[in-house]
Amino acid sequence: MLFAGFVRLHVPIQPADAVACSEARAREFLRTAPIGYNFREDESQEWYSSPATVAVEEEALRIAHAAVPYACADWGLRRMRFDPYRTCLEYEDGLGGTLLKCVDASEDRYTVEGPG
Repeated sequence: MLFAGFVRLHVPIQPADAVACSEARAREFLRTAPIGYNFREDESQEWYSSPATVAVEEEALRIAHAAVPYACADWGLRRMRFDPYRTCLEYEDGLGGTLLKCVDASEDRYTVEGPG
């Protein structure tokens, strides 16, 4: 029974499992990745960045890009697309739709490609 649960989580067979698995991976990435953090001390001087601040922000983005998870649909072979400016992940659900999961939940959306 334990093996069946492990396999279902890591090798989703049904599309619903793949959607839930992908969503969990996206939420975990957005919760833990070093993105969207303002390293500047004074908000009134956003235009000014010290070389150290710029280096830290660039390194955080590099780490985030390297850590982008794979979507569970299509046997987990396709990486999610990361948008660092909106701090969102976009991925296919395996049923013809595309999900956008963001740090700000009000920006989340689901789109379906129509026949065309």
